[in-house]
Amino acid sequence: MVFYCASPNEEASVPIARIFMRSGFTKVYALKGGWEEWLKAGYPTEKK
Repeated sequence: MVFYCASPNEEASVPIARIFMRSGFTKVYALKGGWEEWLKAGYPTEKK
């Protein structure tokens, strides 16, 4: 699972990722730089 937030400092995504890790999930990540960095990097997105 990848968590992200609007904040570039992962203020919301890191605490949520930690909760899932403590619950036993092993492939948990907080996207560094948030959604804006994902877009700047040109990674794929989908509109739904």
